[in-house]
Amino acid sequence: MLWFEVMKPMASEASGRQAAHSTIDRADQRNAVADWMYWRYLAELLNAALAEAPVLAPA
Repeated sequence: MLWFEVMKPMASEASGRQAAHSTIDRADQRNAVADWMYWRYLAELLNAALAEAPVLAPA
């Protein structure tokens, strides 16, 4: 399912993921913020899609 493939990086336990957030290099920090903003936006899209999903009652 595409949803799970998209969310896999969020569950990653790869070492060094926090390095970009504590670096002095502005380009690395900018990339870290861009990644954070992307994942936050994606999470909001998923929340909105789930909130608007109709609940089907059994007939």
